[in-house]
Amino acid sequence: KINKKSPDDAPQTAVMRLLSGRTHRVITSVCLIDRSGHISQKTVTTKIVMKHLTDAEIAEYVASGEWHGVAGYKIEGLLAGFVKKIIGSHSGVIGLPLYETRNLLNGAGIR
Repeated sequence: KINKKSPDDAPQTAVMRLLSGRTHRVITSVCLIDRSGHISQKTVTTKIVMKHLTDAEIAEYVASGEWHGVAGYKIEGLLAGFVKKIIGSHSGVIGLPLYETRNLLNGAGIR
């Protein structure tokens, strides 16, 4: 479903033009404080390689409104069709870096 264009679309259109045909990084961190107060933390950097987007593709994505309420895009939605490659943690781009979180939990004795 395509929503009508709104004035809020201009900044998102600019973001999509910046991402088009480029590689960008998504940085996600997770922190664990165990019962003894010991802090463990892991930061994950994931590279996202985007295809070159046509003006029509950008307009269609922005008009979808899918990006509202998230930091510019949802990789698990329509934008997934524009991603050429993900180098790193897919789950970290969506939200919680699961591999790293599990390792932190295991390190704290939580299975």
